[in-house]
Amino acid sequence: MIVLDDRVLQMNAGGTVSAGIWLTFPTGDFPAKGWDDFAVAILIQIARAILEVAHDPPASRYISFFEGPLGVELEWHAGAMKVLAIRRAPTRRVVVVQRVEPAAFNRNLIEVSRQLLGWCDARGWTSEEIEALRQLTVQLGEVDRPSSPRARTDS
Repeated sequence: MIVLDDRVLQMNAGGTVSAGIWLTFPTGDFPAKGWDDFAVAILIQIARAILEVAHDPPASRYISFFEGPLGVELEWHAGAMKVLAIRRAPTRRVVVVQRVEPAAFNRNLIEVSRQLLGWCDARGWTSEEIEALRQLTVQLGEVDRPSSPRARTDS
């Protein structure tokens, strides 16, 4: 699951927010515990991937970390989801493969997104990127689970 840490939380002049962000697996953390990166941008990539695939499984989406040749690939097939942790240099190498329950992953993404937005709000920070994450977080709440169509609200 996704983990955040606000000890290195900062926003640059362009509105990009950095914080500790990594994924934790039973076999360890990726890229590493305490990893510092563009947290809002990474959460936006993950949210967009889930929302895109909610309409069109099976599929896979690659999410890049911005610091280093690292990323995760999210794969959906027949209602199941896998997270692959990938190092891209010197060649592509999958270092962790973890099956996850799609709805639990979605709930975790919503939770950490709200946590990061709360940290930004408490500091009075705003940017296009922060507002994009806010909108995507609302949309994620409308998805039953990443492998199924959006929940209907027009009953």
